[in-house]
Amino acid sequence: LRTMAPRDECFFYHSSGKPSRTGIVGVVKIVRGARPDLTALDPDGDYFDPKSTEDKCRWDSVSVVFEREYRVILTLKELKAVSKEDPNGVIAGMDLLRRPRLSVMKVTEEQWMAVETLIERKAVMLG
Repeated sequence: LRTMAPRDECFFYHSSGKPSRTGIVGVVKIVRGARPDLTALDPDGDYFDPKSTEDKCRWDSVSVVFEREYRVILTLKELKAVSKEDPNGVIAGMDLLRRPRLSVMKVTEEQWMAVETLIERKAVMLG
């Protein structure tokens, strides 16, 4: 998160809700790089972190804008299936599949293109 810079594109991944609605749903663009997340300092807030201080906040946030929504959702289950079919492939190397508790992770250009290809194929298949 701290290395994200304005104009970087990111996949938007829904991670809560119905399993059929969990997955990569679109693309956002970074418009402001990482800054301390001040919600961590609010003792009455849901995201309060007593170990954070104004001088040393342990949490960061970035600002994003909507770029595009995919016509279909590429689910984690589908990504895992592709990874299983080709354990040495581009998708199998994604941090999302190796360390699934990460909320922000780097995606290589090759991985980005592979994900976009999977999404397009799924959209064509579903009509």
